[in-house]
Amino acid sequence: MPTVQFVDPRTDPDATATRPIARTTNDPTALAELHRLCRDNRLYDIERWIQAGQPLQVDRRLEIGQRRVPSALEIALKAGNQALVLLLVCNGYDLQVESEVRRDGGLGGAPVEVAGG
Repeated sequence: MPTVQFVDPRTDPDATATRPIARTTNDPTALAELHRLCRDNRLYDIERWIQAGQPLQVDRRLEIGQRRVPSALEIALKAGNQALVLLLVCNGYDLQVESEVRRDGGLGGAPVEVAGG
């Protein structure tokens, strides 16, 4: 199994460092457990998910159909969980894939500043 780079946002990571590659999946059901962990604010379990090399988001080219499922980032933003947003973004969550989320607080929350976004 390949080594997975994990960035702990509590260590004040270097914003100029090379970002981990985006970890996407073509199978939306592969993210069900991650989304549950996000809704339950289980940060340490999400850290373990990331360290295990699990996917963080659905590939943008994938057409899921009529029903749209909220992403891990949307769940974090809606809950106002800045620690989770930072954890996801520091560990390869690709903001360019997240076409539905506006960075101006479009989910009804306050504007969110994301480094490099």
